[in-house]
Amino acid sequence: LTIPSNTSITIASKYILDKDSAHINAAILDGTSNNFSDIKITASSNFSMIGITVKKVKGKIAQMSNHDLTLKNVRLTELGHNSSNILSNSIVAKKVTIDSSAIFKNQFIEGIVTISDSLIFTNSKFYANQGGLISNSTSGGNSTVLINKSLFIDNTRTQGNSSFGNYMTINAQRYAVSQSKFINNSYTVFGGSGAGYSRFINNLFLNNTKNIERNPQV
Repeated sequence: LTIPSNTSITIASKYILDKDSAHINAAILDGTSNNFSDIKITASSNFSMIGITVKKVKGKIAQMSNHDLTLKNVRLTELGHNSSNILSNSIVAKKVTIDSSAIFKNQFIEGIVTISDSLIFTNSKFYANQGGLISNSTSGGNSTVLINKSLFIDNTRTQGNSSFGNYMTINAQRYAVSQSKFINNSYTVFGGSGAGYSRFINNLFLNNTKNIERNPQV
C-alpha cells in the first residue's frame, strides 16, 4: 500500500463505529505471504490505523520517516522472520502514537519503532516480545518518549548486527514515564547514550535485568 502526499488516510474496522472489540480480532492485516524485504505500507503523509490486528509481517509494517503514524486499539503480533534475518525496526516514522493497543509475541526485531520526533505510548501493553519497543540508531537527536498507564512484562532481548536488541528502549533524548509497570523483562528497560532529560513518576519496576542504564536527570 502506497499513500501519496497531501492525503490523510485511516484504516479502521467496524470497531470505530460500535466499540465492539471483536472487530479488532476479525479485521486482520496479514503478512504471511510477504517477504522479509517487503514494506507493507509506504506513506508520504500522516496515517492512522484503528481497531485492527496486524500479524505475521516479516518485513516492515510502515516506512514514513517524515510523517506521523497513529495506532489506536490495534494489536501487533507475530511480527518478524527468523534469527538469520533480524529487523532493526518494524515501523519508521517521525512521530508514533500508540493508544489502547497491544504489542505481543513478536520476535527477531531489535525495536518495533524508530522515531525522529516522538513516541507516545498510553494505556497499552507490551508483552512476551523478543526485542524492544524503540530502537533509535543514533544518540537520540531531539526524540522524546512519553509512556503513561502502560504495562511491559515478560520481554526478552534479541541479538542482531548491533546491541540495540538488548534494550526495551534505546537512544531517545528525553523520557517522561508515569503510572506504568515494568515486570520480568530480561534486558535493560531504559538505555542509550542520549538521555539528557528523564522523569519517572509512580512506576513499578520488578524483576528486570536492569531498569535504567543512566540516572534520571530531572
